[in-house]
Amino acid sequence: MIEQSNTIGALAGALAAAAPNMRDARKDRANPHLKNRYATLEAVLDAVRDVLAAQGIAVTQGVSAAQGVVTVTTQLSHSSGEWMRSSLTLPVPAGKGISEVQALGSTVTYGRRYGL
Repeated sequence: MIEQSNTIGALAGALAAAAPNMRDARKDRANPHLKNRYATLEAVLDAVRDVLAAQGIAVTQGVSAAQGVVTVTTQLSHSSGEWMRSSLTLPVPAGKGISEVQALGSTVTYGRRYGL
């Protein structure tokens, strides 16, 4: 579900102006288990940050964690004060030979990539 400020006309206009300059994020890493390539968080941010900023749009991502799940909330804020946000909740995987903190960090990064 997307939440938004009371009005989003200026934000929507800025997103429309940014859209022609958006490019797919570069798939800069390989996943040997799935034999595919994917875009890292850095590549996704590189693909959108400057294009959005040029239209007065900032991206923020907040994180909360509780009871084995992580929620990443991605917000687009426009210089007009308008905003829109949505949240993505993901389970933190147990085991797999990594510590709980590593699993949490990996899940946060995954959520940030997909939320953006």
